[in-house]
Amino acid sequence: MRVPVPGPLVVFLALACPAAAQSTSESRPIGEAVKVEIDADPKTDFTAYKTYAWLSITERPANFADHTRIMQTVEHELEAKGLAKDEAGSPSVFVGYSATTKKKLHGDPYTQNSATRGPSDVRTMVDFKRIDEETISIEFRDGKSRERVFLGTLREPRQRSDQVAYQFINAVKAILAAYPPTPAASPAP
Repeated sequence: MRVPVPGPLVVFLALACPAAAQSTSESRPIGEAVKVEIDADPKTDFTAYKTYAWLSITERPANFADHTRIMQTVEHELEAKGLAKDEAGSPSVFVGYSATTKKKLHGDPYTQNSATRGPSDVRTMVDFKRIDEETISIEFRDGKSRERVFLGTLREPRQRSDQVAYQFINAVKAILAAYPPTPAASPAP
C-alpha cells in the first residue's frame, strides 16, 4: 500500500521520469537491450554446422501465431548465419525452442521522506505485483551425438498484449545474436 504523495510531486515525477509514467504492465521499451543467458560447449566447433533440422517443440506459446512467428524468426536468423534447412535427412545440428509463461511476484522498491518527521526519516517500501514472465530458450544439439552444444535463454516480464509478437521476435533475435558463441580467451601461460 502506498502513502499518498502530494499532487505537484507526482506531476513533476511523471514529467521528469518518463519511465515512471509507463504502463505498469510494460517492463521495458521494445528494442531495449536485455540479458541473454548462454550455455555453450567450449569444445564444439560451431563453424562445422552448415545444416539444421527442427527438434520437436516441447513447450510452445498458447497462441499458434506466436509459435509460427518464433519458428520463422529462428529460420530467418539461421539462414542469415549461413545455416540451411536440411533436406537430405542428415543435419549437422538440430534446433529446438521452448516458450513458457509463468506467474511471478515482482517488487519495485522506492523510498519516501517523512513530511512530519524531517528529511532524516527515510522509509523504503516495496510495491508488489503479479506479473507474467516469458521464458524463451533456443537449444542446438549436435547432429551425430545429439548432445546439447548451445542453449540460449531469455527471461523477461510479458509485454502488453499488442506488443507480445514483437517481444517474441526480439527475444529470438537477441538469443541468436549470441550464436555462434565466441570462444573464451585462454589465459597466457
